[in-house]
Amino acid sequence: AGLERLGGPGTRVLIAGSARRRADSVKDIDLIAVTTRPTTLAKGLARLPEIESVSSSGKAGARARTHSGASVELRIAKPAQLGNLLQHFTGSGEHNAALREAAVRKGLHVSEYGILDDATGLTVTHAFEPEVYARLGMDYIEPELRENRGELEAARKGELPELVTLEDIRGDLHSHTIASDGHNTIEEMARAALELGYEYLAITDHSASHGFGNDVSPDQLLRQIELVHEANARIEGIELLAGSEVNILPDGSLDYDDELLAQLDWVIASVHTSFAMGEEAMTERMIAAVEHPLVGAIGHPTGRLIERRAPYAVDLDAVYAAAARAGTMLEINANPDRRDLSDIHARAAARAGVMILIDSDAHRIATLQNMRWGVATARRAWLSPAQIANTRPLAELRALMKCKRPDRGT
Repeated sequence: AGLERLGGPGTRVLIAGSARRRADSVKDIDLIAVTTRPTTLAKGLARLPEIESVSSSGKAGARARTHSGASVELRIAKPAQLGNLLQHFTGSGEHNAALREAAVRKGLHVSEYGILDDATGLTVTHAFEPEVYARLGMDYIEPELRENRGELEAARKGELPELVTLEDIRGDLHSHTIASDGHNTIEEMARAALELGYEYLAITDHSASHGFGNDVSPDQLLRQIELVHEANARIEGIELLAGSEVNILPDGSLDYDDELLAQLDWVIASVHTSFAMGEEAMTERMIAAVEHPLVGAIGHPTGRLIERRAPYAVDLDAVYAAAARAGTMLEINANPDRRDLSDIHARAAARAGVMILIDSDAHRIATLQNMRWGVATARRAWLSPAQIANTRPLAELRALMKCKRPDRGT
């Protein structure tokens, strides 16, 4: 928005590249712009507070570097060429290479400059991205799908999925409060979720042995259940679920006894310790939790931290099969450092018949907004609203929950 103001009336600046595709990590920033004042816009890049230095600037665009070290490439297009430029620089490289090959078979050549037709020798430009795909006989492909994972064939056949959107999300089943390592109270989290338009929120503070920070003893959990129910009775417009994020111990058991777990509305189980187990042992550990009759979902199922910690060794196909049999959901944890399940794993799990759950894992009010990164991962996984548990109103969601509780109303 700041760059658009600097460019003057009629200026549009659009994000492209891996950021537009909502990839797990972004190392550089691609911007595509149209403006009647290209030189002013290019020079304006240097005036943004995020920019440390500008290496080149002119009517065609500018190159710069942010204070965090990311490179920024601004390309200025003519309005009639915007669709071609945006499509090309959104990528991915693999998607574009496959697109070019498909075009050649039709006697066409695709580039950022337009589409050249061998039969006429003319290059036609397109102001809008959907026109580029339509010229090639394809439905429009959402940016998140452009990874050369079958999207071109699906677009040709009219078989692209209706992707889940942030607006489809009806609630969040993984959040923390000051009872464990969160920073806000139950009521503060509830009211923030209500402002987001959510119909329900599960309070799932860490259990007694999660391995870091504060935790909740069994007696404290009993009191927490009371506090959640009291807040639920007090706050109108949202249903609060008393839950817990329990730790999956190395032998696959949980760190609260079943009698206590049965008093919860919702149980999500996660691995927080002993990441270095061998694949066979870790797989047995995970499947034991998946098959527990009171576990509704497995949280951040591979334990990865993007560019910081690799997933632990586990046979995910076996976990997917067990989850599908048991009716246990697998989470896309929307923490931007996790996004776990990944897009590839979430797509595989859904194909195996597993219901996917997108959660923020919020530890403060602000990180409830992390839900958008989970939705981005789900979109990259080709997932539709029907494949996501928390796109449903609570009454329908309860039918999917193993541990069903009567609806207390709001």
